[in-house]
Amino acid sequence: MIMAAGMSLPLYPALRVLLRTALGPDVPRSDALLAVLLGYLPSLQRLEISMEHEDPYTDPQMTDWNLVERVLMGIASARPIHIDGNGIITSSTPMLSKLTHLKAEINGNLPLADIDWLMVLLQIPTLTHIFGTKWTNAARWLRPEFVNADRLVHLELRECTFDAQSLERLLNQTRNLQTFIYERGWTKRMGWVMKASALTHALQYTSKTLTCLELSFNRSDRKINENLYLQPLDLSGLVHLKRLRLSAGYLVQTEEKMARFRGRYRSLYDEDGVYNSARPVHHLLPKSLEELHIFQIHDDLEFILMSDKLCEGLWTRTLPILSQRQLQHLKQIIIEAPFEDRGVFVFEALSKATNQVGVKLTTIENSADYIRSWITGETKRTCPEKKIDWGFDGQIQWAHPFTQRADSHFDFR
Repeated sequence: MIMAAGMSLPLYPALRVLLRTALGPDVPRSDALLAVLLGYLPSLQRLEISMEHEDPYTDPQMTDWNLVERVLMGIASARPIHIDGNGIITSSTPMLSKLTHLKAEINGNLPLADIDWLMVLLQIPTLTHIFGTKWTNAARWLRPEFVNADRLVHLELRECTFDAQSLERLLNQTRNLQTFIYERGWTKRMGWVMKASALTHALQYTSKTLTCLELSFNRSDRKINENLYLQPLDLSGLVHLKRLRLSAGYLVQTEEKMARFRGRYRSLYDEDGVYNSARPVHHLLPKSLEELHIFQIHDDLEFILMSDKLCEGLWTRTLPILSQRQLQHLKQIIIEAPFEDRGVFVFEALSKATNQVGVKLTTIENSADYIRSWITGETKRTCPEKKIDWGFDGQIQWAHPFTQRADSHFDFR
């Protein structure tokens, strides 16, 4: 019965053979049993799955595939159709017909799995929320086309690294995306460093619907200089954005950061980022913005520049000419910084400006996230890894992954 159920799944021939072997007369592989079960859970609403990093379009694998993820790919890419006795094609009830939340994390320490896998998962028509880690893009001459992910409202990708073309391709699949969270991972391939103009252009695909945006970077590997990857962005085109959480490097740029682009890093020079760094920060932010949350501030100089630019933008709210006022809808500014016991002094100017225009200022002390203290100059050997709070406000809770490794088996004792 299990074999018949497995062979009824919408699988391509090579995977069908592998599943048949894994369900053979001996003790079946646990991931094969879970893979079959996955196809017969019509009420499943939330799925967390750990995935490998093999390329789904390469020749037959050198090691055992994890069959759960492969079967999920087969289900996601299947077209649910039915041909009746008159030869008329109609839609049939798809598997996983109630699945709305999917979390797909890649095993490994670096972004490894190709974006085409992610694009396949987006084909599940019921998905409204997707969460993932360590996705990236491989170099391809040709990439397959995919249908639109019209129901997707929440896309959360952490420790992921995409080039400009791949990120545009991903966001272009969405039509109703309301929340986008993108924590950039690291890669040594300099061609994947995304410049301000490319990231701004990719985000424009979400401009008609996006209300919440978070842009950050993974700081777990402190050997790589994040200054080379971050430049000020022009987000003014996101006309419906209400809540923005971003690294300070996406907002301001210091002369020290610019100096690093000389010499060997000249190929990373970003003209748009340089131009944006000279513009008032309120010209880079959408007028619809209600909450601005800034974190991952590199040093005290970056903080001072950011504070000065924010004060300049807030003062425009007091101008007598309404058309020249900026940040009119801003209600709250949240700043995370390692200010230790000098918070009153550090935030004196910004606190005065926010009080003057009626904007709430919230400060969060986060010295634990920094190797070197701004105030004392003391250096710590390491920083503890932060627990991920999934969701824009940490409202999404996940338990344990559905999958088991391919080399594990059920114990029938």
